[in-house]
Amino acid sequence: MTTTAKNVNTTTRFDHPVNVVFQKEFLTTLKPALLYTLLARKVSMPKNAGATVKWRRVQDLLAQTTPLSEIGDPTPLLMQKTDISATVQPYGAVTIISKWLKMTGYGSEQQDAVDKLTDSKDLTFDTLNKNVLAGAASSTTCSHGTGTATQLNATDIDAVIQTLLNNDCKPPYSVVTAGTGQGTTPIENAFPVILHVKAWTTLRAVSGFIPSANYPKQTVLLPGEVGSVGMARFCLTSNGYYDGSTYYYATFLSEGAYGNVEIAGSKEPIIRKEVGTINPVAHLGWYMTHVAKILDEIRLHNLKFTI
Repeated sequence: MTTTAKNVNTTTRFDHPVNVVFQKEFLTTLKPALLYTLLARKVSMPKNAGATVKWRRVQDLLAQTTPLSEIGDPTPLLMQKTDISATVQPYGAVTIISKWLKMTGYGSEQQDAVDKLTDSKDLTFDTLNKNVLAGAASSTTCSHGTGTATQLNATDIDAVIQTLLNNDCKPPYSVVTAGTGQGTTPIENAFPVILHVKAWTTLRAVSGFIPSANYPKQTVLLPGEVGSVGMARFCLTSNGYYDGSTYYYATFLSEGAYGNVEIAGSKEPIIRKEVGTINPVAHLGWYMTHVAKILDEIRLHNLKFTI
C-alpha cells in the first residue's frame, strides 16, 4: 500500500540531536480553561437511530383565579408544547508518525502526540459549545460603564441578573457564609459567568468585585473562577468569546439553558492504527459526535462589553 508523504511527522520535522545536549521531554504548553460545558444538559442518543435529537418543553399553566360556579366543571385547559431539534455531527483529527521516527527517535514523540490530540479534542468540544452560546437571542450591551459606557460595570451586571430572576431562573450555586479567615466575605447564591481572560483588569475595577482570595475557606471554586459581583461568579478562560472586532461576551448561565448530545459509543479514546506493509506509518487520532443546542433562551444571557 502506498502512503502519501503529506503531513507525516518524520525525522525531518523531529530531527535527531547530534552534538547537543537534548532534553527528552517536550516543553509544556499553556492551555485555556475549558468552561463552556459547565451547566450543559448531557444526552446520549442510541446508535442506528439517525442523527437528529428532539427535546420537548410544555408551557406552564397560569394561576386559575376565577371561582367555580356551583355546578359544572372548569373550562379544560389546552397544554402548549415547544419542540426543539438538533442534528449531531462528527468531528475528528489525526496526526501521522513515520516508522523510522518511531525506531530512531527518543520515543516521547508518540506520547506527546497523544497528549496534544487529547487537548485538541477537549478544546473542540468547548469551542463548539462557546460558539452556540454566543449566538443566544438574549443579549445586551454594557451602557453604564465609568469613562467608557460599554465597559463592564456593576449596574449592567445586576440588570442581567435581574432579568434571569424575573424569568424564574434559579442560581445554581448556593450561598457561602463568611469563614473565620481574615478578610473573608460571604458569597451570595450565584450564576456562573464565563468571559475572556483579557477582561481581567476591567473586571477587577467593577464596583463590589470580591476576589476569590477573599472567599470563605470552604468555598469550592468553579473552573477558572477569579471572583464575584453580587449574584455573579466570574470564570476566565483564554477561549472566551470575542466577536473579532469590538465586543467581548460575558456569558451568564443557569440550569437547563442548553444541551449537549453525542451518539452512544462514539466518544472513543485516542485511535491508533498502522497503515502500510513494508514501511508503515502510525495514525493517531480522535473521533467524536457532538451537537450543542440552546434549549431555553431565557435561561442564559450574553452581556457584551469592551476592554
